[in-house]
Order: sequence, then C-alpha cells, then structure tokens
Amino acid sequence: MLPGMTAPLPDLTVHQITEPDLVNAAVQAIRLRIPSWQPREGNTEVMLIEALAVIAGQTIYAVNQLPGVILGQLLALYGVDRLPAGPAHGQIKVTATSSLAQLSTLPAGTRLRVPGGDGTSIDLLTVADVAINPGSGLDGWVEVEAEQPGAEPNGLPSGTAVELVSPATWVESIVLSQPMSGGVAEESEDAWLGRGAAVLRRQTSALVLAPHFTDAALSVTGVRRAATINLWDGSSGTAGEDTGHVTVVAADAAGQPLGSDTKADAQQTLNAGALAGLTVHVVDPAYRDGTLTWAVTAQAGVDAATVKANIEAAVLSALSPSVWEFGASPNVFTLAGLIGAVAGVTAVTACSWAWDSAAVAPVGRMLIGDVSFADETVTQP
Repeated sequence: MLPGMTAPLPDLTVHQITEPDLVNAAVQAIRLRIPSWQPREGNTEVMLIEALAVIAGQTIYAVNQLPGVILGQLLALYGVDRLPAGPAHGQIKVTATSSLAQLSTLPAGTRLRVPGGDGTSIDLLTVADVAINPGSGLDGWVEVEAEQPGAEPNGLPSGTAVELVSPATWVESIVLSQPMSGGVAEESEDAWLGRGAAVLRRQTSALVLAPHFTDAALSVTGVRRAATINLWDGSSGTAGEDTGHVTVVAADAAGQPLGSDTKADAQQTLNAGALAGLTVHVVDPAYRDGTLTWAVTAQAGVDAATVKANIEAAVLSALSPSVWEFGASPNVFTLAGLIGAVAGVTAVTACSWAWDSAAVAPVGRMLIGDVSFADETVTQP
C-alpha cells in the first residue's frame, strides 16, 4: 500500500505473459488438434510460432506502459511531477608543490575523481576558479559539485583523497576539506504515487481530518514541509482547547518560514477546501536551539580535527530543519549511533542533548534551529 492511500493501488499490468509462455500455449493448442504433430526446433511452423510470440510480446510490453503513462499525465494535471535528482556539494583543498614559482589556476569545471574500492568512481566538478599564489601560500579552496546527480556521494568525509582526471604538474595533492552532502536521489515511484494519491484523494472530499489539511498544504507550490495541529487557533492557548480551529504549520524545503505569497496561497487553498465552520490558520514553525555534548575514542593515527568536523557535519545534517520531525526531541541513543558510524570513530563515550530555550507550546509546531556543540572530545590511544 502506498503512503497516504486508504486502499492498495490496483495492479497496473494489463496482461502479464512472457514470450516463452506464448510459444508453449501455441504448441499445446496445436497438439490438441493434431496429436501426431511433433514440434521440432528449426521446423517452419515452430519458427513461425516463435516469430509471432516476439511480435505479441512487444505489443504486450507497449500496452503495459499505457496505465503508468496515463496516470503520470493525470498527476501532471494536478501539478504532481516526479521530483528530479540533485547533485551533492562539498569543498576541496588544493595543495601546490613547493616548487611552484608563479600564480597557477585550476579553472571552473575541472573534473576530479574519487576512486571507489569496488572499481567504481565518483566524478566532481569545480564550480569556480581556484588560484594559488606561492607568495601567499600553497593551499587553495574551492566548492565542488558531483557531476552525476544523486545521493551516492553524500557522506564522503573530509580528508578523502581526490584525483585530477587531467593531472597538473604543479598540484601536489587534493583532498575534501568539507564532507559531500546535499545529493538527492530521484523520487521513487512509490513516493511519487503516494503524493499523487494524497492530492487525488482531496479532490473528492472536504478537508476534515488532520492528514487532509497536511496533504492540501503540501500540494501548494513552495510548501515542502507541513504538520497539522487540531483544535488550536495558532496564536495562544493550548492545543486541543480551541473548538472550531485548525492550524497548519508550513515550511519550505529547507524547513524555513514560507514567503508571504506562498503562505497566502496555502491559506487560500486550505480555506477553500475546509469543512464549513472550521477556521484555518497557517503559521510558521517555532524553532528551538540546542546543544549536543559528545566524546569519542578515535582510531590511532586518524586526524582528530577531521573526525570532529565529520561528526559535526553528520549531526547537523540529521538535525536540520529540512528533515527534522515537527515536535520531536533528539534521542541521544540515535545520535550516539550516528556519531559512532562516522569514519575513524571506534567508540562513543559520552552523548547528551540539552535545549537552550524554554519549551515551545504547542510542541507540534517546533523544529530544531541552531545546534551548538560543547565539550567535544576526541581521544586516541
């Protein structure tokens, strides 16, 4: 069953039969009528049956594409397009050889390669020129972007060695100075159909339940995060006590407040679909800052500063307002597991979370804001 659906999606396959099945069915049909006939490979009649099966198989394949194409076109009419993949981003440090005597530049668009252990590799492209002047230092930094969109480069840690596809004699080494992150895989078919099902479900009924309002908000262009709080007027009091009111907390893809035009569009959409007698409010999320305290034991010989930077990057990614669940509090056991999975960490010896601000009511509209770190300790044997 797809997300948001009340019943399983029907099988969209019109006719499921393979070409060998067709050949076998034809052979059996002939043998029923002519019991003495023996099919032999290479006989004219067998080759004709096989040729017809190929033609029928191609026709069946083409017909089976129609339901999916028609469904895609239908969802497009409602503005539900499949979300494309996006490239990961990071930063590299370029170190020149000590023999460099004059200004040298790696131009924007330079292709770099991160080799994988299984024979595969990930290609990166510089997004700007990086110039190194030996008179002011041998290091330079520049942002990079994965050549192929997708989530595969995410998590490549700081310190990863990077190769120039076309070597330059003046370059001594290139490493990632910031972890790769932000890559997004193409939306899965199930997720896309789930969003589409939520939109189509709304077309046949008024907005009554909390999921209805959330689905409706997410159908507005520019709204990518939403949560609904029943029986609250969006400004004061306690959730559950304001009869006749429903509040939708909405944010953009980064988990930040909507622009005024987008917010107005969301309000209009929800007002138009709400059950008569309901007053709908669209509000921004409330944000709470927090502090994470952690300590780890790292492998001998691993650069402690790199381990620390990679842990911070992993935590900030997990607690980002773009993904954090509305109203949830960080689970220290989950965070400890996240920290323990960072390259170079052998054990997590301390992990605790504390809010920096007073409680936000109702809790359902809260997202994590800024995350700070205290007492970070990397111990090595």
